[in-house]
Amino acid sequence: MVRRNSGFTLLEVLVAMLVLAIALLGLAKLQAFGMRNTGNAYFKTQATVLLNQAVEQSRTRRIAEFPYAEEHAVGELPGGHLTIECEASNKPCKATIRWQESESGAAGVSRSIALSYRR
Repeated sequence: MVRRNSGFTLLEVLVAMLVLAIALLGLAKLQAFGMRNTGNAYFKTQATVLLNQAVEQSRTRRIAEFPYAEEHAVGELPGGHLTIECEASNKPCKATIRWQESESGAAGVSRSIALSYRR
């Protein structure tokens, strides 16, 4: 009498479950990475918009004395800080915005965008 086994052995099922668990952990890590980078991209977009607004407001403002510098805290960005510096009326001004981005560790990374412009 010939005996035929159909189905899977316990070892095959355990190996398949291990492979599936590793794949699911990889997907969870990828999801967390994507969420963090989405937040960082949002902060960079906000910084660019705020910097452009500050430059346009600075262009319309009359400056009586040079060198000129102003600093502002930026509440829309974590640790946000805006600086505008003008050395003289005939030289370009420089606007810089800085903020903190989250990384995988507890401490964030400082990012900045700088823009030179003429008044």
